Amino acid sequence: MCGMDAGEKQEPAGPSPEDDGTGSIRWLPPSEVKLFRDRGGHVRATVARKRSVLRPTLHRAFPATAPHLHVQLREQDGEAVGMLKDISELDRESGALAEELLRDRYVVPVISEIQSLRHEIGMWAWRVDTDRGERDFGMKSPRDDLRRLRGGRVRITDVHGNTYEIRNVDALDSPSRALFDQIG
Repeated sequence: MCGMDAGEKQEPAGPSPEDDGTGSIRWLPPSEVKLFRDRGGHVRATVARKRSVLRPTLHRAFPATAPHLHVQLREQDGEAVGMLKDISELDRESGALAEELLRDRYVVPVISEIQSLRHEIGMWAWRVDTDRGERDFGMKSPRDDLRRLRGGRVRITDVHGNTYEIRNVDALDSPSRALFDQIG
């Protein structure tokens, strides 16, 4: 997963945010980007009142470490429109819709308790409680699939590419922490 934060869904290679063929990124001024809902309830975008994006998608460059920074706006077909440096600089309505689009794209269940964790034939089998209910998943390699972040946060990627998060390993209950400590 070189060059990608855990949690980002891999997508087919598509157009980059390059606008003019020179390799430079087309940065979108936040004052020129408007996200809104049309009469049918679909999210739309306009850029500089010149370009209309009918079904915009947003893609984080660094979903785990800088979720509000460097967010790419794309057409529904994947064509890059440009890059927003910081979505918190969008107007209130656009910012709220951007957060909604990103929240829907980057669903990451938060682990609150580890019920069981065992190593079986080259895979770690997890049974956990999350904010989205009980989950069972497998992880191949702690070295490759477990990422420690600041503040005790941990991102875990399962064998299917799904991501889970522990907000603070030190805040887990004692049995969960003892299980987690098995994997180093």
